[in-house]
Amino acid sequence: MIFLSRLFLSMSAIAFLLIGLNTLYDPVAAMTAIELQPTSISATNEIRANYGGMHLAFALIMLTGAIAASARRPALWMIFSITFGLVVGRLISLLLDGMPNATADFLLALEIVSTAGAAGLLWFSRNISHEPLSD
Repeated sequence: MIFLSRLFLSMSAIAFLLIGLNTLYDPVAAMTAIELQPTSISATNEIRANYGGMHLAFALIMLTGAIAASARRPALWMIFSITFGLVVGRLISLLLDGMPNATADFLLALEIVSTAGAAGLLWFSRNISHEPLSD
């Protein structure tokens, strides 16, 4: 289970790192696939902060969880919480707003898989009270 948790956290860290770096580098291009078009400096600032900087911070926490046993469960809880919130928001949007584009559909599927993966890893590791500090 430790190996799977580390792999899941590492893969998640890479995904969030790529989103963060891509958005910091070119927020306009990064938002094109989801049809968001920043029309002001404030909008670009907000996109760089939320999709860039915040995603980099998430990646750092996930990477820490992949490396340090003491951070593993908190990092899994973070992924579960973030992706669960994204799934809930997208499902509410489906009900209220209708069908989004294929990219948003893909993101929903990826977020459902990520939520389920984090939940499964948390469930199976729930009885492990003391993981080794290094593995």
